[in-house]
Amino acid sequence: MAWLLAYGPEPDETRAALAEAVTLMPDDAHVHCSAAEIYQHLTDLDAVRRHVTAGLAIDPTHTDLLHRQARLEFGGVDGGRAAAVAILRGVLARTPTDTKARRLLAEVHWRALMRLAAWVWAFAACLAFATMWIPAGGLRVLSPVLFVALPLAWYGVFRKLRKQLPAGYLRARVMRPRPLFALLSVGGAGLIADLGAIAMRSQYVELVRLGGWCVVFGAFGAAFGHLLLFTAWQQRSRDDPSPGDAFDFAFGMLIGSALLGVPLLVIAVLGRGWARQPALLGVLLAVLGIVLATVVLEGVIAIWRERGSYRRMPAIVACVLALLVVAGAAVWWGGGEIVEGEVRGRDLVDVPAPPTSRRPLSTLPTIPSRLLPTPPKRPSTTVAPPSTTDR
Repeated sequence: MAWLLAYGPEPDETRAALAEAVTLMPDDAHVHCSAAEIYQHLTDLDAVRRHVTAGLAIDPTHTDLLHRQARLEFGGVDGGRAAAVAILRGVLARTPTDTKARRLLAEVHWRALMRLAAWVWAFAACLAFATMWIPAGGLRVLSPVLFVALPLAWYGVFRKLRKQLPAGYLRARVMRPRPLFALLSVGGAGLIADLGAIAMRSQYVELVRLGGWCVVFGAFGAAFGHLLLFTAWQQRSRDDPSPGDAFDFAFGMLIGSALLGVPLLVIAVLGRGWARQPALLGVLLAVLGIVLATVVLEGVIAIWRERGSYRRMPAIVACVLALLVVAGAAVWWGGGEIVEGEVRGRDLVDVPAPPTSRRPLSTLPTIPSRLLPTPPKRPSTTVAPPSTTDR
């Protein structure tokens, strides 16, 4: 009855039916598992966690409850990825062919790798925002910190994955053409963005604009690597089953990017008149447009793989096209702002101004008049008045 009511318009009736079922069979782990699944449909995560905990207290080896607990830990903050991987490794130790556990473990692995590209995006956006306001002296202190922060973040991701995942799991999936090329692209993108950070703190206008373009190209490289890692995750192989939560991941990335990027953009637009380098607003806008386009394309890939289960495809296509137009306009306007926007500084090459002189334009020598030939004078003729006799 609770399953039938879960898809109805009255969630209160569903909760009442679930409470009655649990009251009738409080010591049945399967009942708690079903209740947790229905509460997941109702998006009541507290109730999901409560029933998962109660069910595992009855049967600590219940596979479905362990899957749900791993999903809760992976999506939460208490324990996070380490707790989820520990649960999944325990499940796979007992049942190596468990498809759900293998799928969730692969998701943990690929999402951690895609976080490397997300670090480059965060670095580029924060750098553009900070360079708009912080003076050159402060940037000389901030740039080395940011330069070191990006490799340290990557090192932390790999170190934690090597410790959490089973032995050889990471190497077997990274040492393939597509993931390896993606990681090289992300690494090169991070290096280009770091060089852009050095150039953007310069006092020369040309170097500031060049640094802005380097940061934008770094964001493009990170987007390319992110797309490659996403498609590698979506590709079914003999080691990993086909993923099932790709659209949820893309939608979560879209929401997270909006929550972090939109406030930065609003503050930068409103305070642009007081910024030290107003043109670097274009860098921030272009980076956010690249992130939006990447996430939308990944959502399109996820929808296309499961296109049979989606309704109202024309509405989905219209939303996708609108988001891509917004992303393209952001990149286009941002690039124009980098090229033509106001950058305060001095020119790298001082071009001398044309001389202003009152001398005559002609530089030919003047010939004295005494040296010029004088034409001969013509004899003058006098016309006599007519005489009276001629009248």
